[in-house]
Amino acid sequence: MDDNKAMHRRYNNHQQIFYQRGLILGLLISVALVHTRIPALVTYFLAITIYIPIILLYVRNHNDFVVPQYYLHLYLLIAAIASIQILISPSIGSTARLGAFLVFTATNFFVIPRIFTFERFVSVLSRFSAMIVIIGFFPYLGVSPSFAGIDLSLWHGHIYWKQSLNPITSIFYNPNALGFLTVIGSLASLSEIRRTKSTFAVALFGISITGLLWTNYRTGMIALFVCSLLYTIYTLYGSEIYALSIVMMIVSIIIGLSWMFGFMWGPEFLTEISLNNRRALWTAGYQALTDAPFIGHGLGQSRRATEPYLDNVMDFGLHNAYLRMFVETGVIGGFAYLLFTVSAVVGSVRVHTQQFLVISLLLVSITIIQLFNGLGLIGISMHSVIMSIVVGFYMCGITDTEIS
Repeated sequence: MDDNKAMHRRYNNHQQIFYQRGLILGLLISVALVHTRIPALVTYFLAITIYIPIILLYVRNHNDFVVPQYYLHLYLLIAAIASIQILISPSIGSTARLGAFLVFTATNFFVIPRIFTFERFVSVLSRFSAMIVIIGFFPYLGVSPSFAGIDLSLWHGHIYWKQSLNPITSIFYNPNALGFLTVIGSLASLSEIRRTKSTFAVALFGISITGLLWTNYRTGMIALFVCSLLYTIYTLYGSEIYALSIVMMIVSIIIGLSWMFGFMWGPEFLTEISLNNRRALWTAGYQALTDAPFIGHGLGQSRRATEPYLDNVMDFGLHNAYLRMFVETGVIGGFAYLLFTVSAVVGSVRVHTQQFLVISLLLVSITIIQLFNGLGLIGISMHSVIMSIVVGFYMCGITDTEIS
């Protein structure tokens, strides 16, 4: 009789694990499809159908709502600023984006890390990244189908390190989306390598790294290089030097940007770097911010706000999530968002769990990616969902995590 009960419990446990893995995979697939040519309404509907059972699972298994007060206050401050802006200057875009922030981003921050373990999430994520990379190499095998808004064709242009080869895009409409996934996927694989030391985990890591090299995603390559350097520092010198290195990295970024835009004296050549037109975009963002410095132009309105200042630049995206939040929510909301991200990076070095290092490295990569990419923590894009879930795992902690 006891054996039957034990078998029944194991069966139920396997069912639960399978169900949770299915939800995680379904979520990753649905938000990845946002970056294909499938109509947006279809991809958003698919994402919503995944979020519903996730929220219901939380409601069924949790009677409380435990949230770190510091981050909850920052979150509510951003929401309040966005709400005031809508009351002053209502728009459909700002309202929809605020709704996404209040529902989907909140779920990523405060719900998903409570029902899925970090290990389970990164396990599915690493396999998903490897699978998408393998699909991306199909054109090199002579298989390049196009169907239902998904095109596997190679990207125009050439790979930096091999001019005779073209970048892969896999299911996405450009290689940058794949590049982002491979950076996060490789670090997710690192988590499994540290935990299991299995050859399969190493293979997953190698596949994601290979995919990144075939995307020309420079931001991702920089982020992964920095994370590799930090990982080496941690391995050789321990957590204290690792923590100091992260602080020095943040200070260096601030000083470098100050030099670049002439806010403080520095090497003159830095003031001439365009960063692929980002200087013009960021300057336009600053000008747009001065037009509405206190509460901004509204969530999702950064392109409209910066367009008048970009006569000679075709792309109206700011390519900087922090600046985008300053433009959209003003100085108060922008600083709240900046604190939200940076304090998570700094605080992650004080989380004492087996996997704290990987969470910290993921947060570092997210911080760097947002510096050169306009997709931040708000929204239902693949970038926004994965990044906000990672931040959520830090905020809410892994099971039984204690922060000293």
